[in-house]
Amino acid sequence: MIPSETRYNSKAVRLSQALLDDIRQGQFGPEPSLPPAQQLAQSYSVSRPTMRRAMGLLSHRYPHLNMVPRASGRAFTGGSSALRQ
Repeated sequence: MIPSETRYNSKAVRLSQALLDDIRQGQFGPEPSLPPAQQLAQSYSVSRPTMRRAMGLLSHRYPHLNMVPRASGRAFTGGSSALRQ
């Protein structure tokens, strides 16, 4: 857990937990990549910067998810299969 999460439950922190839950439940399928941040932001009704902060939190907490933008299409790698390892 990131120390600041225990004191401050920001929108990005809550979103990162919701996103993690959806990844674990296979919401995005078994693919090793997630939709682009803009598409995810629209799906969760948040701004793109908030989505990117949430993904950054997940990246920090779960480095094996490899939540970094891909050059083509700016999708993020790290689907539900990465959490099952």
